[in-house]
Parts: sequence; structure tokens; C-alpha cells
Amino acid sequence: MPMLIGVEGFGGSGKTTLAQELAAALGDAYVICIDDFIVKEKLAEPSWDAGAFDRDRLERQVLQPARHGQPIAYQRLDWGTNTLSDPVVVPAVTYLIIEGISAYHPSIERYYDFKIWVDTPLTIAKTRGQARDGSNENAAYWELWAQNDITYQQQFHPEQRAEFVFRNDERVAGSSQP
Repeated sequence: MPMLIGVEGFGGSGKTTLAQELAAALGDAYVICIDDFIVKEKLAEPSWDAGAFDRDRLERQVLQPARHGQPIAYQRLDWGTNTLSDPVVVPAVTYLIIEGISAYHPSIERYYDFKIWVDTPLTIAKTRGQARDGSNENAAYWELWAQNDITYQQQFHPEQRAEFVFRNDERVAGSSQP
């Protein structure tokens, strides 16, 4: 059964990059993004607890099988069609990394062996995320999502429940931010 590692942080904080670099360093690892479990119809809700992430499906398709040493197959959200993909089969690995805001939400936290919070000031994270998303369909949601991130952090304090806090507060490339 794989060691389950959760990586959380604000949108644009560097969670995905850290998760990918960690997987490369560990070698026998696989990364799953919680964005694959988004419910698009709920993305405009003013809370990450209002159903924007299908944590029940994450639990059922990934976390429970992983914890019981069973094969893992999950469905990714296809953004273009807003449908679920055919099952993605996860290879047997030593480390399974789940990354994304609310990845180790209190309702599913018990599955994780190790939790990491990527500590990035919201202003820097938001600027990075907006630069990454440019003018795609997510651009209109950044203010709401940033507020959802702060609300989630203030309500559940994932940084306090993490075994490791990774500071990632470097300036945005080309920015004059302090």
C-alpha cells in the first residue's frame, strides 16, 4: 500500500510544481491533482465546502483503495465536455501524492500519512495563478477562489495540521513586488 502524501496551499502557491518535484525525487511516485475532482457547476460557490470538489469520489476512487492496498482507478474531469473520463489506472507505487487546495480536508485527512502546506502569501499566489491561467475560462473566478482559499485556511488551518510547511514566497518573475 502506498504512502499517501497530501500537498495543499493557495491557488498559484506552487503545489503542483512541488508535488511533481517531490515525485521525481522520490522516484516510485504518482501525482493526482484534486482539480480532477472539480464539479464545474459548483465553482462559482463562495466556499470550497459547497461542493466544488467531489471529495466523496476522491475518497471512493483513490483514498480508500490506496489505504487498503487495492488497485486505484479514478476518473478525471474533462474540462471541455464537463464529463468524467474513462478510468485512469494508477500504477502500483510506493508514494501517492494528492495535490490541491483541500486535498487533506478534515473529512478525508485520516487517509494521509504525511501532509505538506505550501506557504505562499496570497498576493503572490494569486498573481502567479492569474499569470498561469491568462485569459482562459478560470480568469473570471480568481477573486472568488482567492477568498475561498482564505476562508478554507482560516476555518481548517491546514498549515497547522501539516507535518511540513514549505515556504514558497519568492517574488513572481518580472514583478516589482516586495
